[in-house]
Amino acid sequence: MSARPWRARSQMRRSRLTAPRERGDDHLIPLINVVFLLLIFFMIAGQLMSTELFQVRPPIASYGDAAAPERLVLLVSADGRLALDGEALSAEDLQALLALRVRGEQAREPGTEPQVSLKADAGLTIERLRPLLDALRQAGVTRVALLAEAAP
Repeated sequence: MSARPWRARSQMRRSRLTAPRERGDDHLIPLINVVFLLLIFFMIAGQLMSTELFQVRPPIASYGDAAAPERLVLLVSADGRLALDGEALSAEDLQALLALRVRGEQAREPGTEPQVSLKADAGLTIERLRPLLDALRQAGVTRVALLAEAAP
């Protein structure tokens, strides 16, 4: 009889040794998974935002309407550099590319007036802006929206 209790004790010892122990940091694993998923999400979402090719500081407007969704955005820097929808181009290429894009917009949605959103630097002079507006008109653009920052 004395062998049986000892055998039971040894089996209890084995079961204690082989039983999985709970570690104190097991509850952190789901939290780490969530943090990594959020990190991946924000890395991807951050890349989806469009970036401008060069710095443009638009003028400040004291009044005006909120901008509609832009289809064609033309950036003009103070020194005259141009970019259409994130693509840098020269003044010579602007008219041909705009005419092509305007025809594409009209073919996609007949009866709509072609519109370009112009984001020009506040330091841009009228001498540099005038030829650009003439090129827009010759390309078939009938409406130009000037983008500006809202006054504080």
